[in-house]
Amino acid sequence: MFAFATHPRVSVKVTRRTVGRSVRREPTRVPNQANGRGPSRLGRLARPPQSAHALIKPTALAVDDFSTGIAAAHLGPLGGAVGCNDYKEFEKVIYGFVEGIKTGECPPWAKDTVRAFLLKEEGGNRVMLTILIPSAELKNALPFFVESGPKANPLWAQSNETWKDPNTPIFATGSEAFLVRGEANANKNIKGKYFGQYQLGWNGTIDEWIPQFTVPEANEFHNSVGIEFSVAHKLDLKTPGNAYKTKARNGLEVFHCFNSVDGAKAFEKAFAPDSPFFVNEPKYVGPYVQTIWKVVDDIVFKA
Repeated sequence: MFAFATHPRVSVKVTRRTVGRSVRREPTRVPNQANGRGPSRLGRLARPPQSAHALIKPTALAVDDFSTGIAAAHLGPLGGAVGCNDYKEFEKVIYGFVEGIKTGECPPWAKDTVRAFLLKEEGGNRVMLTILIPSAELKNALPFFVESGPKANPLWAQSNETWKDPNTPIFATGSEAFLVRGEANANKNIKGKYFGQYQLGWNGTIDEWIPQFTVPEANEFHNSVGIEFSVAHKLDLKTPGNAYKTKARNGLEVFHCFNSVDGAKAFEKAFAPDSPFFVNEPKYVGPYVQTIWKVVDDIVFKA
């Protein structure tokens, strides 16, 4: 995520081959019972049933560009998904926080926020303000979301009495961006669209993972379900406050921006260990965590 005009653009060559000695075939191939090989056009296999196609809007123009320029900026999203019993009361609190970022009356780790997204969970009661901050601040920012134990932030106990749902644990993550798909679209205002937020483990290097994401078959599927841009991140797994746990070497977090909720729900079926996207690559490790968000507001603080 999601402000790139001042950052250098570095192209990523899209190839049908993967890297890493342990990858023996394209990760997007689907085995069949006869010979262990399958068709290369994974997107067609992963699409929803024909009856659902009318509800899904493929991207108006195919997105086929990838850039690693964002990695040089050392930025990333910070957000905590919090259960909400009173949205209007929450909205007052969160816009007060947004105004504090604008005036500088906010925690030090939030002062250099570039952009923020106010999000509401589709089919749930959670809310989240995701802010794009320097990744060096994650170690200071993630503890803000600790809600129990001796280092708990007292704000959460106070919020239980007003807008927060005390029965829903906070799920917070912070990460650093390293790859963008559809950079031009990422710079547009996306209020009213949908984010899919995805976390999973990867037992390899980030460089080994990138070709898994940029193969044409995966990109074809992303376009078919209306993903207008995507940003891939490396999770901070060590700082207190982070809620995503994996035994893998690295944690990955991807935000996909969908042009419709139906496209996000179609993608939901493909984000699973037995999906053809993942089943043939042993370096993928769970848990597979995903959330669909409605983008209520898109706020830019700095260009």
